[in-house]
Amino acid sequence: MHEEYERIAGRAALCAKERGIELKEPNPLKRAMLWGSVKMNALRDGSRAHLAQMLTQGTVMGITALTRSIRESEDADTEIRALAGELLAAEQGYEQALRRYL
Repeated sequence: MHEEYERIAGRAALCAKERGIELKEPNPLKRAMLWGSVKMNALRDGSRAHLAQMLTQGTVMGITALTRSIRESEDADTEIRALAGELLAAEQGYEQALRRYL
Protein backbone atom coordinates (compact mmCIF):
# COMPACT_ATOMS: atom_id res chain seq x y z
CA MET A 1 0.00 0.00 0.00
CA HIS A 2 2.72 2.42 1.01
CA GLU A 3 4.65 1.95 -2.23
CA GLU A 4 1.55 2.63 -4.31
CA TYR A 5 0.74 5.77 -2.31
CA GLU A 6 4.32 6.98 -2.77
CA ARG A 7 4.20 6.32 -6.52
CA ILE A 8 0.93 8.22 -6.94
CA ALA A 9 2.10 11.05 -4.66
CA GLY A 10 5.24 11.43 -6.77
CA ARG A 11 3.21 11.64 -9.96
CA ALA A 12 0.82 14.14 -8.34
CA ALA A 13 3.76 16.31 -7.24
CA LEU A 14 5.15 16.23 -10.78
CA CYS A 15 1.75 17.21 -12.25
CA ALA A 16 1.51 20.09 -9.79
CA LYS A 17 5.03 21.30 -10.59
CA GLU A 18 4.36 21.17 -14.34
CA ARG A 19 1.26 23.32 -13.80
CA GLY A 20 2.91 25.78 -11.41
CA ILE A 21 0.75 24.64 -8.49
CA GLU A 22 2.31 24.93 -5.04
CA LEU A 23 1.40 22.01 -2.79
CA LYS A 24 0.82 22.67 0.90
CA GLU A 25 2.50 20.51 3.49
CA PRO A 26 0.17 18.95 6.08
CA ASN A 27 -0.05 20.80 9.38
CA PRO A 28 2.67 19.20 11.58
CA LEU A 29 0.58 19.51 14.74
CA LYS A 30 -2.46 17.85 13.19
CA ARG A 31 -0.25 15.16 11.73
CA ALA A 32 1.37 14.45 15.11
CA MET A 33 -2.01 14.37 16.84
CA LEU A 34 -3.37 11.92 14.26
CA TRP A 35 -0.29 9.70 14.57
CA GLY A 36 -0.58 9.72 18.37
CA SER A 37 -4.25 8.83 18.16
CA VAL A 38 -3.51 5.91 15.82
CA LYS A 39 -0.73 4.66 18.11
CA MET A 40 -2.94 4.87 21.22
CA ASN A 41 -5.78 3.10 19.45
CA ALA A 42 -3.42 0.33 18.30
CA LEU A 43 -1.95 -0.04 21.80
CA ARG A 44 -5.44 -0.40 23.24
CA ASP A 45 -6.21 -3.26 20.83
CA GLY A 46 -3.46 -4.54 18.58
CA SER A 47 -5.40 -7.46 17.11
CA ARG A 48 -5.36 -7.96 13.35
CA ALA A 49 -9.10 -7.42 13.18
CA HIS A 50 -8.89 -4.09 15.01
CA LEU A 51 -5.96 -2.83 12.92
CA ALA A 52 -7.78 -3.89 9.74
CA GLN A 53 -10.86 -2.04 10.97
CA MET A 54 -8.83 1.13 11.56
CA LEU A 55 -7.25 0.90 8.10
CA THR A 56 -10.61 0.17 6.49
CA GLN A 57 -12.19 3.22 8.09
CA GLY A 58 -9.41 5.44 6.76
CA THR A 59 -9.62 3.86 3.33
CA VAL A 60 -13.39 4.35 3.16
CA MET A 61 -12.96 8.01 4.12
CA GLY A 62 -10.42 8.34 1.30
CA ILE A 63 -12.75 6.65 -1.19
CA THR A 64 -15.57 8.99 -0.20
CA ALA A 65 -13.42 12.13 -0.49
CA LEU A 66 -11.92 11.04 -3.83
CA THR A 67 -15.29 10.13 -5.32
CA ARG A 68 -16.69 13.52 -4.32
CA SER A 69 -13.64 15.36 -5.68
CA ILE A 70 -13.75 13.52 -9.00
CA ARG A 71 -17.46 14.29 -9.44
CA GLU A 72 -16.95 17.96 -8.55
CA SER A 73 -14.08 18.43 -11.00
CA GLU A 74 -15.53 17.21 -14.29
CA ASP A 75 -13.71 19.95 -16.25
CA ALA A 76 -10.34 19.29 -14.62
CA ASP A 77 -7.24 18.28 -16.56
CA THR A 78 -7.59 14.72 -17.90
CA GLU A 79 -4.18 13.69 -16.51
CA ILE A 80 -5.17 14.82 -13.04
CA ARG A 81 -8.55 13.08 -13.27
CA ALA A 82 -6.80 9.90 -14.45
CA LEU A 83 -4.41 10.07 -11.50
CA ALA A 84 -7.34 10.55 -9.11
CA GLY A 85 -9.01 7.55 -10.74
CA GLU A 86 -5.89 5.44 -10.18
CA LEU A 87 -5.81 6.42 -6.53
CA LEU A 88 -9.51 5.65 -6.18
CA ALA A 89 -9.03 2.20 -7.74
CA ALA A 90 -6.09 1.51 -5.43
CA GLU A 91 -8.11 2.55 -2.36
CA GLN A 92 -11.00 0.32 -3.42
CA GLY A 93 -8.58 -2.58 -3.86
CA TYR A 94 -7.12 -1.99 -0.39
CA GLU A 95 -10.59 -2.00 1.13
CA GLN A 96 -11.33 -5.36 -0.47
CA ALA A 97 -8.00 -6.80 0.67
CA LEU A 98 -8.50 -5.64 4.28
CA ARG A 99 -11.88 -7.37 4.57
CA ARG A 100 -10.27 -10.77 5.00
CA TYR A 101 -8.76 -9.60 8.30
CA LEU A 102 -12.00 -8.31 9.79
